[in-house]
Amino acid sequence: MSKEKRISFEQRLKDYPYLQAKVLDRADAAEERVIEELREMGKEVLQDWALCKEKYKTKEFKTNNQKSKNKGKKKSIGIRPMVK
Repeated sequence: MSKEKRISFEQRLKDYPYLQAKVLDRADAAEERVIEELREMGKEVLQDWALCKEKYKTKEFKTNNQKSKNKGKKKSIGIRPMVK
């Protein structure tokens, strides 16, 4: 859109204050929706990145530390009694 057409549209809106207010209200609402969508997309991207990084680091750790045990239930039966 050329600058001349944009100015012309703005000038025409100035002739109709009610219409100008309505257009601006809708533009503000649309801007808020876009901002919220971008925030949500950002959260999803960061979560996806973190999950991929966690999987990579876990695989790397397991490769470098073959003797390490996986998380699991401990087989302890409790605390040993003290011998006197």
